[in-house]
Parts: sequence; structure tokens; C-alpha cells
Amino acid sequence: MKLLSHEQAAELLFAAGLLPVQSADTDALIAEQYLAHHGDPATFAAELAAEYGDHPASAAARMRACLALTPPTMQVPDYIPADPTGGDHG
Repeated sequence: MKLLSHEQAAELLFAAGLLPVQSADTDALIAEQYLAHHGDPATFAAELAAEYGDHPASAAARMRACLALTPPTMQVPDYIPADPTGGDHG
């Protein structure tokens, strides 16, 4: 497990590209984004910077919402767990 700061979790939620209210399970969405970005903070920070450059007013409002929805710290998995049923999803 990897411990994320409040800001890192908010950046990942922001990188999901959804309004935070669109997802009932914020923790799962953050964990999914962490894995999608291979745990590299530089990749989700780059997405955040690009969005602020393209849409500064809406990006600031989205980030405030993301910060309000994220915990002070949270743990995310280091990898995608194997399917416990043994099924093939590919």
C-alpha cells in the first residue's frame, strides 16, 4: 500500500476528469486513477497543470471540490489485484 497526501489524492480525483459529485465512491476513484497513472505523481501533476493552463477558472473550482472530498491521507494499492475468481477479463 502507498500513503498519499491530501493534495496527491485531490490531484488524482481531479485527473479522473469527472466532477467529484458524479462518483459515489471517491476512494475507489482515487485508487483507480493512482493505478492508471502507474503511481507516478509527475503524470497526474502534469494533467493538473495542463487543465489549469487550458481552463483556469473551472480548474480552480474543480480542485476546491476535490480537496473538500479527499481525506487528510489515504492508502492506495501498489498494484491491481488479480481476479479472485480466476476469470479472464481480456
